[in-house]
Amino acid sequence: MKRELNSKHKILYVVLLVIFIVIIIVFGAMKIMNYLDDKRLQGLNDSIIYQRQIMKKDDGWYYFLERGRKGTKVDDYKYFYSFNGCNLKYETLDYSYTIVDDLQTGEILQTIPKTPPTLSAYRRSKDGKEEKPISNEVEKINKFLERKQFHEQLTLEDLSEMKFENIDPNDIITLWNQFDDSKYLHQNEFGSYPNLAACNYMKNDSSKSYFQVGVIMGFGFIKEIRIDYVNEKREYLTDKIKNQTASGEEQQLYQNIKKIENAVIEKQSFAVEDSYPDLNANSFYTPLFDLLNQYEAKK
Repeated sequence: MKRELNSKHKILYVVLLVIFIVIIIVFGAMKIMNYLDDKRLQGLNDSIIYQRQIMKKDDGWYYFLERGRKGTKVDDYKYFYSFNGCNLKYETLDYSYTIVDDLQTGEILQTIPKTPPTLSAYRRSKDGKEEKPISNEVEKINKFLERKQFHEQLTLEDLSEMKFENIDPNDIITLWNQFDDSKYLHQNEFGSYPNLAACNYMKNDSSKSYFQVGVIMGFGFIKEIRIDYVNEKREYLTDKIKNQTASGEEQQLYQNIKKIENAVIEKQSFAVEDSYPDLNANSFYTPLFDLLNQYEAKK
């Protein structure tokens, strides 16, 4: 009887010991998970998060304003800004170029046309003599925004200290006031094309008619795409549509191009030829799909 009682006590002790060990393991696992989760959140909070707003302007120009933020608390936030713009209609413009100079003497060795043209490149006056670098104004705007560290909605009064010459301050305000704190992106949330620059331009290698594709990216996401067709007379299809001089065939071409543009944005992919088997089978559109596939290859 006594031996049986001792046996029951041993079993009870073993059960209690097992329960105790399980509790320790579960509690330890929870602590580890909480620790890792805290470290993950801390890493996200410590990393820079981004937004980019884009505005379509005239004649192929697009302006964009990027805002980055770092910090774990509102009072500790540090903001970073980048305002710029690029043109997706023209491969180059004679007033948008990069200067290559001698690092020691400062002597200008050559000027290289920007492709695509950007606001941050130098601009030459119409007579071709006096250089008016709009890039200086772009740089001043970015430094002004970073110095002010704005994070609320902006008004013209907020920008009254800045002297604007080439840039409309209302464009800065419009872009800025589109920012939404709930739409910041971390680097692990970027889209499928993080290797593509903010501004991109490609055209078919042809001395006659050709397609061209310009793209504005936002941290790996396709934000804007501008497809155009340029005929042998160097007339842009978009200009002919705007001026109401396009033929019926050209109007149909324009409609097909718009469908392809919309598909690229909606699918967030340049590989859309399978969605249009009739166009894909038409050799006229082969150069256009080739350009899109070149972008896709950079994924």
